Amino acid sequence: MRRGHDRRGMAVVFFAGILIALASCEHAERALAPPAPQAVVRPPAGSAAAGATNRPCPEEGSCDPPAVCVRYYGVAGAEGPELSSCEIKCGADADCPAALRCVTIADGPGSVCRGAGVP
Repeated sequence: MRRGHDRRGMAVVFFAGILIALASCEHAERALAPPAPQAVVRPPAGSAAAGATNRPCPEEGSCDPPAVCVRYYGVAGAEGPELSSCEIKCGADADCPAALRCVTIADGPGSVCRGAGVP
């Protein structure tokens, strides 16, 4: 009688393991799926901020106003290369031109104005 009880217990554990494995696979597929695209809001063409931000600084270091050349190190810190980009520095959304908002990019230029959905 004891033998039959052990087999049922083993069967339950086996099927529970199968269910957990299947659930993990389904979760992994969802985790690997690409994120849904976000709308990118750009400043209106012809505005002072259009084309002025989120691009490498020219060699001479001058950017189209109101952007300035910001130099920084990425995730590698001072061990990595010095990076630069034309940015509009900010402390709050009110500091940014229309259609832009103030965001902080911790491993980049810091607090800068960007359009919604623009990294």
